[in-house]
Amino acid sequence: MAFATGIWTRAVFAKLELPGGDVRLCDGGILKYAGEVYAERHPVWGAIAELPEVESGIDDLVPGGAIMLAPNPATPLSVLLADAVSGSRIRGWQGEVDPATGIVASARLLADLIVDAPRRVIARGRRLIALETMSRAERLFLANRGNVCSPRFHKSIWPGERGFDNCSDVEVAVAWGTENAPKGTGAGGGGGGGGRSFSESFWGVQH
Repeated sequence: MAFATGIWTRAVFAKLELPGGDVRLCDGGILKYAGEVYAERHPVWGAIAELPEVESGIDDLVPGGAIMLAPNPATPLSVLLADAVSGSRIRGWQGEVDPATGIVASARLLADLIVDAPRRVIARGRRLIALETMSRAERLFLANRGNVCSPRFHKSIWPGERGFDNCSDVEVAVAWGTENAPKGTGAGGGGGGGGRSFSESFWGVQH
C-alpha cells in the first residue's frame, strides 16, 4: 500500500463550473478529491490541450491566461461558445494521490479564475476552444464588471442585435519559425507544444 511504501503520485486537476454541469479534469487517469471524481476526458468538453502559465500582473493588472480544450468533435459550437460560458468559475489544484485508492487527501489551490470569453481556435487541423480567463480578484478593479467585448454584453445593451454572433474571428495557430500566415488569415500565439506535460505547464507547476 502507498502508506507502507511511501510512494505517492503528484497530480494537478481542475474544476470548470461550466453551463450544463461541472467539468472535472485531471492530468491523467482518474482521481477523487473532496468526494468528486476527476478524469482525463469529459464526454462534451473533451480534454485539456494546453494550459500555459498564467501571466503575472502588477499594479492594477491581475493574472490571466487562456485554457485550451480539445472538445468532443460531436459537440456543437452553440454549446462550446454559449454566452453562459462567460463568467464561469475555474479552479485548479495540486495534490498527492494515494495510488492504492486514487484519493487526494489534501491539495493546494493553484488558481481561482473566471472565464472572460470563449473563442474557437484551429491548430494543427484540430478544433480547439480557448477559454480566456482572468483572476476572480479582477472583480475588485472593475466598476462595470461584465462590460467586455462579447456577444452576451453586446446583446445586453442592444437586445436582439446578433451582429457579434457572426464574428467568428477564428484563429489559426502558426508554429514558431514558420512563414507568416497569408493575408486575411488570423494567426494565434503559436501554441508552443514544446512537449511539456499538462502537469508541468499547468499554471507553472513543476514536478
